[in-house]
Amino acid sequence: MKRRALLAALAPLTAGCFGATRAETDQPPATETPGQQSTETPDTQSTATPDTTGSADREEAVGKIDTAQDRLREAVYIYAGGVSSELLDVSAATEEFDDRSVLLKLSDVQTAINEAERAAVTAEQKETVESLREMHRFLTRATDLQAWLIEGHEAVADTYDAIDDGDDGDTVKAELDAVEQAVDKAGDPLEAVTAVESGAADSTDAISTTEFERKVTQFENEMDVLDQLHGSLSTIQAEREELDAARAKADNGDYYSAEQAAERAADSLDETVETLETLDEDPPEHAGAFNYQIEDVLALARDYAAEADDLQNRYG
Repeated sequence: MKRRALLAALAPLTAGCFGATRAETDQPPATETPGQQSTETPDTQSTATPDTTGSADREEAVGKIDTAQDRLREAVYIYAGGVSSELLDVSAATEEFDDRSVLLKLSDVQTAINEAERAAVTAEQKETVESLREMHRFLTRATDLQAWLIEGHEAVADTYDAIDDGDDGDTVKAELDAVEQAVDKAGDPLEAVTAVESGAADSTDAISTTEFERKVTQFENEMDVLDQLHGSLSTIQAEREELDAARAKADNGDYYSAEQAAERAADSLDETVETLETLDEDPPEHAGAFNYQIEDVLALARDYAAEADDLQNRYG
């Protein structure tokens, strides 16, 4: 299973050290020709501030903003695997997600946004730059979150295989720890992603508001399912060990304790089956990446629940 270390790559993208905006051009004070008197009185002299923003400056800012838009669009394309521009096409079940390539492109995006910020002269241009910066923050944290969800998906599959194959407790624990780590590591980027306002997508053409909202929903629901599967697999493994203990007690002639252990395991496993059945019958929106795993873990829980019932009846 792939293990990631992206903190070094993420740091410069989320540090928030950005250049200052262009300063106003100082204008020299007006001078009066010697001997010439002003014919304007204080009451009739204009008080309007002249527009010192040249069209050339505005056009330069437009070009810089367009470049930043293009770079962000390219990052989205790389995120989606180079086959579409839909973020929703990437899920926890995606096998080929190149997070490093996305982060490298996002470094270029940040440079372009900084240049656009320095060039921006109108209020509208500055608002657009800030929206681009918000989308850059979103995609940076989304890249980290996506990679952890994918790793969690892989860890769930490995844990299921370890339990289904009857591997020893240490092996199963190592796989469960990998699922737990994915859940823990995904927490911070999920919080950062959900904190971004969807309105920031309105001023960009790389990510639509609808796509942004659906992607956030996908993240939240996949995270929820991953957490539930971790809990279910942990319970199955714990009760698997409880059933082994019940058999050992029965082998020593302590059938009462064996029955009690089997009963506890049966009750716990029945609750897990109910939880997984609800999840299977009404899966969260955009979390289809986990549908097969929900079915597999549910079947595993049912098998162990049936085994617990059998041992309880046998020792009762």
